[in-house]
Amino acid sequence: MKKILLLLFILLLPGPAHSWQQVVAEAFSEDRFSRSELQDIAMKSGFRQAISQEIDRIIQGRIPLERKSALMKHIDDQVGDLVQGYRQASWLERNDALMLEMEVNVDTASLRTLLRKTGVYYTSDSAWPYSLNTRGASPEDFSLLQELQLITGAVVDGNAATTLNLGKSAEGTWSGSIVHEHINLSASGSTLDQVWFDLWEYFFSRPEIQSGFVESLILNTSGWTTTDSIMNFDRILGTWHREIEQKNIISVHSDVHSLKASWRIHSLSRESLEERLENYLGAREIDYNTQH
Repeated sequence: MKKILLLLFILLLPGPAHSWQQVVAEAFSEDRFSRSELQDIAMKSGFRQAISQEIDRIIQGRIPLERKSALMKHIDDQVGDLVQGYRQASWLERNDALMLEMEVNVDTASLRTLLRKTGVYYTSDSAWPYSLNTRGASPEDFSLLQELQLITGAVVDGNAATTLNLGKSAEGTWSGSIVHEHINLSASGSTLDQVWFDLWEYFFSRPEIQSGFVESLILNTSGWTTTDSIMNFDRILGTWHREIEQKNIISVHSDVHSLKASWRIHSLSRESLEERLENYLGAREIDYNTQH
């Protein structure tokens, strides 16, 4: 007779909230910089590099260099909030430069939230078409709009189903709205970029929009020999940031000769997920299938 194992300790295991990135950063000597200032420059450069590497890991390097540069510029003042610490820092001083090697602890959960808010998380594979209406915008505002479009992955298309309206008041404040089928979202703020990202964050967080990016699947597996191996696989699933948006273990059953386990998974890329599963489970002779 089959028996359900209540593995509550697995259910309570949190997914990884941070990631260690190894970086090498340099600060070049100039007369106006002291050694401590050079160290600060190298440290900040290392932090930015770690965040950049973690972005590539989360979205698998799917965005071009120009867009990546615009994104890094946008989040530059948030670098300190995205770094939880560092370790094993070593310095190498040369005649013209100060080199730093270290491992940086990046707050993966917060960075992923930021990528969602900017739209990068959802549009790394293909741009989102939208129709743009503006009122009161200056040439400088349009220049900023181009940069914001690049970051978000939004491209102007007069025939698009999504319409974005932006207006600037005489006092310089902004208001806007996004209309898409029955969705109608609005926001206001003191700056264009604030209103822009608020609108797209609201938009991409809507379940009906997310359903176009995220696929809900059931992963069934069998052939496990121990509960420890299931726990380890559950942890590994938590590191597949691009393939798995969210995962929850549903059940673990004991069979005559082995264990079975099932997960509910929300995936941004089923094709990449299937490839990952085959590489991991196939190599261990674990039978599996995915279904809606």
